[in-house]
Amino acid sequence: MNSNLSQPDKIRIQRVRLTFPSEAGPVRVLDGIDLAIKEGEFVTVIGPSGCGKSTLMNLVSKTVEHAADQFEGTIDIAWRSNAAHRLGYVLQKDTLLPWRTLEANVGVGLEIMGMPSHEREAQVQSWIHRVGLAGFEKSYPFAMSGGMRQRANIIRTLACNPEVVLMDEPFGALDAQTRMTLQQLLIDLWHAAKTTILFVTHDVEESILLGNRVVLMSRRPAKIHRVFDIDIPHPRSVIDARVAPAFQDAYREIWKELKGDIELSQLKNSAAKGIA
Repeated sequence: MNSNLSQPDKIRIQRVRLTFPSEAGPVRVLDGIDLAIKEGEFVTVIGPSGCGKSTLMNLVSKTVEHAADQFEGTIDIAWRSNAAHRLGYVLQKDTLLPWRTLEANVGVGLEIMGMPSHEREAQVQSWIHRVGLAGFEKSYPFAMSGGMRQRANIIRTLACNPEVVLMDEPFGALDAQTRMTLQQLLIDLWHAAKTTILFVTHDVEESILLGNRVVLMSRRPAKIHRVFDIDIPHPRSVIDARVAPAFQDAYREIWKELKGDIELSQLKNSAAKGIA
């Protein structure tokens, strides 16, 4: 069972609707999203391509401007302190600063926060060692692999001790072996810190391996189609979890629902073009 469900709500998304203008007329992207994410919960979001998963993340992070006639509903985060509202956002492509070394990149958030240099250096070295990047402290991003850069991208965010972390397909561009390594790293880091994480992915397997709950969004205009509880205990191994009965059951159920929605969307698109 998901023990985090007894915790208070951290993120509350209520009756959210979003419409974008277009040359063909208004396009409804989100159509009544209701979702509560608990303190310390790891929730993954999956759905058909283009259904609005990233748009929802951008609304939570307030990186999308929404005019009054386009946006309806409320999105609230229950911050623990008014003095330090820390939200981290990790994207698919790393956003490391090319003119900074690895250690300088990892410490940039702490520097902005005003942490004293000796304390910041200790924190940075601790995180670098924790994720197996020791020896590359003076390296620049161009000299590091994609997996190394994404590790740096993640710990740069986590080093700031955010209350909420949003992750939009952070492993999508990586090879299979690197992805598995970083999936396990993220599980271990979350298990130690119990940060609230909202994670978008296109990968059904990844959504189950990482999430305590999987939120399945429908095709556009998107609603919450179904929420799946993932009953795989922690500490969780990305290898062992794949053979767990709970993983197999969840995979079949999620794929069945997702596949049906994708096929229905394709039929409707074909009909609209006069093909079907």
